Amino acid sequence: MKPCTKCGKVQELYNFNRCSQYVDRHLNWCKECTKIYSALIRERLKKRPEWLKKERAKHRVDQARYRANGSATQTTMVAKIAWAKKNRHKTRAEQIANRALRRGRIQPKLACELCGVSKPTLHKHHVDYSLPLSVTFLCSTCHGLVHQKDYIGKFKPNQETQYA
Repeated sequence: MKPCTKCGKVQELYNFNRCSQYVDRHLNWCKECTKIYSALIRERLKKRPEWLKKERAKHRVDQARYRANGSATQTTMVAKIAWAKKNRHKTRAEQIANRALRRGRIQPKLACELCGVSKPTLHKHHVDYSLPLSVTFLCSTCHGLVHQKDYIGKFKPNQETQYA
């Protein structure tokens, strides 16, 4: 057991990050306090252009290394074609929805249906790919959130007339 010097809670050692510089080989702040502090520091650093420039350069070097040793995922046209072949039902639903949108069968929304933010471009999200005209309009942030594995779905498919 060890007390966190930031929040004062006494916790088990596994709630503290390991650090060889300390006598008990663990930091004095618990993982939660460290996480909050790190987030605050990162937000401050993001406002400094020189730090952003350095971080982006570091990220480019890391990505080049990942590509060189083969651990990076392919982002080439070959990878996109392979994904489309594996997910024909998704690409078909997307094509049908795009065609229906152009022809006026689906009315586009002006704001995200989850957070209400109005953006110039919204993503079409299919709750069920077997109903290609049943789409929900989401901003990119909410669309990413909806596709996370631990997200509990909030949308039911829109009752639209099916494409003939």
